[in-house]
Amino acid sequence: MVKNVKKKIERFNRKFKSKGGIAQFRKMVERRNTLQQIGNHFGFSRQNAWQLYNDLYDEPYSKIRKERTTLAIERRTNTLEGKLELYRKGGSAWRRIFYTKVVREEAMQRGLEVKLIGNTSSYVGLYINGYRVIVSGTKTKRVFYNTKGREPQIYYRFHVSPRECDFYVFVLDRGKKNYLFYIIPREKIESLRGVNLKANYDVQLPPGSSGRPPYNLGKSKYKEHLGAWDVFASPK
Repeated sequence: MVKNVKKKIERFNRKFKSKGGIAQFRKMVERRNTLQQIGNHFGFSRQNAWQLYNDLYDEPYSKIRKERTTLAIERRTNTLEGKLELYRKGGSAWRRIFYTKVVREEAMQRGLEVKLIGNTSSYVGLYINGYRVIVSGTKTKRVFYNTKGREPQIYYRFHVSPRECDFYVFVLDRGKKNYLFYIIPREKIESLRGVNLKANYDVQLPPGSSGRPPYNLGKSKYKEHLGAWDVFASPK
């Protein structure tokens, strides 16, 4: 390091000791802060920050800008949080990413190993304990009235993706962060285009009824898959 640079560092440390001196400057460069952010921290111009960088580093600042851009792209494409920000205007991509995040958080709370699939587009999926999972979620309800006088049956309709997977995880969004999870093996529904899943299996019969549930009320061939997280207990 040349003599005049050493003197600049000494002066800088004396003047900006309360703000961390040259050590803090280097940390901000390593964190790839912008020149404006560095200048704002120390109270001088962006141009002064650029000049000090040139004195200390034998490389153009454009390298830092390129690294910052690369990191920003990776953050948007490789994390669910980044993807949600990227598709913040909403739509099907945003919903798919949002419910994938919901499933990831639930699985992690249960102590399961979770890995993100799909890092270059709006498509995302998960590996849960080694099993490939496709997530779908909705808060749109479909109401069916079986017979007059009986409580309606509430269903959530889901599209069955043709993508390869071990399990589908369908998220029934009942609002206020109240979710139900159906975990269904691919082979059970891969031939279907869609499935209707119930949120409630409690049967309320009207007064004067026989006391026996009518046919298919309170029952479903998918009921056993509601909250079936134990399928991931043994890693694949």
